[in-house]
Amino acid sequence: MDNCDSQQNRLKNGQTRPRSKETLAYWRARIFRPVSMRNGESRQSPNWAAKIQCHGIRRTISLGTSDRETAAVQARDFYIKVRAYGWDKAFAALRPETRLADVSDITVGQFLDALSQKSDLGSKTLESYARAFRTILADAFGIDDSGKHAQRGTAYENWLARIH
Repeated sequence: MDNCDSQQNRLKNGQTRPRSKETLAYWRARIFRPVSMRNGESRQSPNWAAKIQCHGIRRTISLGTSDRETAAVQARDFYIKVRAYGWDKAFAALRPETRLADVSDITVGQFLDALSQKSDLGSKTLESYARAFRTILADAFGIDDSGKHAQRGTAYENWLARIH
């Protein structure tokens, strides 16, 4: 039985009562600031997050705000949207500004540029991943790999132009 869709959760002692997950008090008690480790140092996020489980899936959601009351409202609203519309539509409503253009309108170069702006990866790590991604694409689409291993110069630039 899926706990977020059960009608029986609304009934208690013959009276209709609001679900606890629909109240701000429920979410105020459950939001938290995530802690991550970087270079052996513990860092707490300035933004609140919530763990949400619905339709058999559990995810941790960054609420994108440092205000506790606003975060509780966003967590409750997000949970209600997941219940009503599903995870994909709830995520689209949570962060509409982060949605990329239609994938048919985006080039590899534009994708990698957007990734570098939004990613928290180190520059060397991101460049390593980008090279691997370009190699996979070149192999998949049969693009000539001459110039791929050049460190600089026109041969490498020409290979990038063929990929991007």
